[in-house]
Amino acid sequence: MAAFKVALLSDTACRSVFLRPPSCRTISSSLLYPSSLQKCSLILAEQSPLDYILFYKRATAHLSLGRHPLALDDFARVLALAPLPFPPAHLAAARIHTKEGDFPAARASLTAFTAALSSSTSTSSPQREKELADRDTLLADIEHAELAAAQALKERKAQLWTACAESATRALRIATHSVAIRSTRVECGLGTGDVEGAVGDMSRLTSLLPPSSTSPPLGALHALIFRLSYFLLPFPSPIPANALKSCLHSDPESKVCLPLHRLFKALERGFAMYEGQEGSGDWRGVVGTLRPGGGKKGDLYVRFEEAMKEQLGAEKLGGLFGLPGGKDGGKGEVRLPDAGKTSPRRRALLRALCKGHTQLEMYRKGEEWCAKLAEMEEGGNDADALRGLGEAAVVKEEWEEGVRLLEKAFEATGRSDRDFQARLQKAQRLLKQSRAKDYYKVLGVARDADAKTIKKAYRTAAKTAHPDKGGTEAKMANLNEAYEVLSNPGELSVWHPSFRALLHFPPKRTLLTRRHAELRARFDNGEDPNDPMSQSGGHPFQQGGHPFAQFFQGGGFPGGGREGGGFQFHFSHGH
Repeated sequence: MAAFKVALLSDTACRSVFLRPPSCRTISSSLLYPSSLQKCSLILAEQSPLDYILFYKRATAHLSLGRHPLALDDFARVLALAPLPFPPAHLAAARIHTKEGDFPAARASLTAFTAALSSSTSTSSPQREKELADRDTLLADIEHAELAAAQALKERKAQLWTACAESATRALRIATHSVAIRSTRVECGLGTGDVEGAVGDMSRLTSLLPPSSTSPPLGALHALIFRLSYFLLPFPSPIPANALKSCLHSDPESKVCLPLHRLFKALERGFAMYEGQEGSGDWRGVVGTLRPGGGKKGDLYVRFEEAMKEQLGAEKLGGLFGLPGGKDGGKGEVRLPDAGKTSPRRRALLRALCKGHTQLEMYRKGEEWCAKLAEMEEGGNDADALRGLGEAAVVKEEWEEGVRLLEKAFEATGRSDRDFQARLQKAQRLLKQSRAKDYYKVLGVARDADAKTIKKAYRTAAKTAHPDKGGTEAKMANLNEAYEVLSNPGELSVWHPSFRALLHFPPKRTLLTRRHAELRARFDNGEDPNDPMSQSGGHPFQQGGHPFAQFFQGGGFPGGGREGGGFQFHFSHGH
């Protein structure tokens, strides 16, 4: 009932205005906007099909709404129906043609306007002067825009992309609705690498082109907007989703946009999953979701890479706006930025993979992803990439390189991140340590070797270092010292040079064994437990006297020991 009253009121309003005599007619512009414009148009067609004043009023309403073709039709009817010259219609038509970039038609309308104004007797002198001034201003705008548009075409042909984009911009300040000039700026913008600006112009073109457009087809234009904005522009952004939504709104079964919509949904589910895991600190989940071989819900990085390469390939770009592809398979003159170097989404995936492996201390496996992140545009100063590469270098015992990379990473954070600072300080201690004594090198094992590997290396080395096997007490002492620090607590076996044998002692839950468990961790952190100058202040036996003096009638072991009552020992489960 309410809707019926509104419709009746609108109908009454239109009739009360439109059926007045022309001499007293004053039409409110609010009656001509979408809610009432359609009904008023119907009444105009039925009641006053020859009233040029009403056509003029409706034309101005269409012009205000940006409906240029409809406005031009109504202005043409005004000029056909008016019994006398009607200068305002000519001037309004000239303005529309100028905005559309149809400069010859705009000049013709201005010529007709001048003729109509000179033969009109109803226009006052002040009004006539104002309209002539408007004509001169518009004519100057036409000349300026026409010159800039022609210049843009010349620069486009010469592939002077930046100059072309600037010239097209000058023309578009006046010819705001010109499809041809805006298309030129799209092409030149892509040529300069301004993908964001080009996508903005493409979005504007979708509202300027008629639904039946074939050059370019609207579906292909929406698809191109999606491809460029999703794979090359910063995110999150509503542009990719809006492009597909507009495409499917006009054609729900679009063979171009429907597959893209499915791809978009699948990738977005993956992004939402890893972002949630990252936000909760679930780095193992992040790595599982992203890395190759991650299972049904994993492989996001691989799926994204494959989609990016396919969707930005020549076959999909279709040769629009000078890009590669098209029916003739042309190479195109416009080259897009290298998505492998610039894609923000690819950068985000690589950062998550690099950071995830770093947080999980999987430095060797993370090196590949951190290196790829560093290869992105401006990736050489990426703090996460530098940190991961620095940690990988430290694990590989490339001390100087590790310190250099971690120092650079700390600088990239503005020297404000405590985690980066702690990692740098640890690397610096390890570098200093490597120049002094390296227990891993003594045993000939990697820094990430497990207890079994360390024990095996010790036994192998002992066969040549043992005094009975051609070695020396000094070599055996160094070997024992390394094994003392790096092995896990177990049965304690000490080489005693006087007895020329390994003396075995069962482990006890004493202060000694508890402190021994920390030795390797301290050494891995850049401290030497056996160095009294180390930050920790010496090894656990530095207080003088060793804990096994009771077995040897007091005093230290003769020979092979260290000052301060230290001794050489190792853990083993047998000879």
